[in-house]
Amino acid sequence: MSKRLSKVSEAIRDELGDIIIKDLKDPNLKLVSISRVEVSADLKHANVYFTSIKVEPEKVAESLTKAKGAIKSELVKRVRLRYTPDMQFFEDKGIEHALKISRILKELEEKE
Repeated sequence: MSKRLSKVSEAIRDELGDIIIKDLKDPNLKLVSISRVEVSADLKHANVYFTSIKVEPEKVAESLTKAKGAIKSELVKRVRLRYTPDMQFFEDKGIEHALKISRILKELEEKE
């Protein structure tokens, strides 16, 4: 990923987190964190990955998708880009996978 794409992804991630916390009133989004954003090379599309503590990921993705218009209009004000990317929301399973690997390694260690 180029330096510019990395900076844009980071700026969008930071602002999305702030928008979700301060501007959206959906109870499904109370304990949601934006873990990463992957922006396409033309900056027209972004995959947004989130983690959620108490709410099912499907409900979080649905709430974020419903609020996409409000999120995008607020993002336009905060991040100066020629195009504000169209966003798709996905659960970030990286933490879940890391915990699973850690558990497996611990079990293997205990067997030895």
